[in-house]
Amino acid sequence: MKYIFILKLLIFLTMIYQENVMSSQIEQKKYFIKIEMKGAKAVVYINDIPILRNPDNEGVVTTEPANLWLKSGKNTLSYTVFPYGEIKEYNPSVALSVFLHNNKEDYPSPKEILGEIKLDRDKDHEYPLNKSIEFIIEDDVKTKLWNDAEKIINLSKKDKMQIISVIRELSEAILKDAERAIKLQMYKIEDDALAEGKSVEKLIDVASHSYEWLQSQKGVKLDNIDIDKIKFNICGDGQLINVIKDNGDEAIVYESEDMYFDIALYFSKINGKWTIVR
Repeated sequence: MKYIFILKLLIFLTMIYQENVMSSQIEQKKYFIKIEMKGAKAVVYINDIPILRNPDNEGVVTTEPANLWLKSGKNTLSYTVFPYGEIKEYNPSVALSVFLHNNKEDYPSPKEILGEIKLDRDKDHEYPLNKSIEFIIEDDVKTKLWNDAEKIINLSKKDKMQIISVIRELSEAILKDAERAIKLQMYKIEDDALAEGKSVEKLIDVASHSYEWLQSQKGVKLDNIDIDKIKFNICGDGQLINVIKDNGDEAIVYESEDMYFDIALYFSKINGKWTIVR
């Protein structure tokens, strides 16, 4: 049997909350997004940022940290459901909610629902189907990114080449030089620690062990990173670039006979330099 591991870097750097969301060194408010899908080929967004893609019409039930994607004040929660081939019985269901965590509980539990939207199964819908709501966060969401990132209207060929260069350097470092891979992602790691009240050292340790595990696997190959087959999606009110392949895969994909390992990448321009930020 072939065992498939879909391990995204986002999961590596946020997985600590599963141990105990109460164990952070800095007590602060934590927000989560709960996603439930059944039979839906869809993308989920916070603030126009694609945070989850479900390309295969499979069921999804997950609760993920959301602080990194949120801002103080107005936010949006949305989804797009796409048609799925020639399936006659395509009746997707989607339910999303963003909530404030109850600090008295060890695992993500709603203290307050801030926003929720739902698509019930209905084969009369026309696709693609979009739905969005707004919700307000009155407290300060602790992240650096939204203050640091430059606003991007469009990308030049030079911009794209610079981003691809960073992606290629990261993809090679993950297999050969974990220390360099961490250095390339320090902005992301530090902002994650700030947003979630975590330890930078702990996050580095988690990522390093993940890379060591990958390096220990046999027959791992990196999929070609071809700029002509890469899509650069401006999102997050123009402050983020989500980089994916034109087939919907993440920009960095490692494969072997026994595993599939991909890494989600979001870039911003910080102090004039393209930087991995999420």
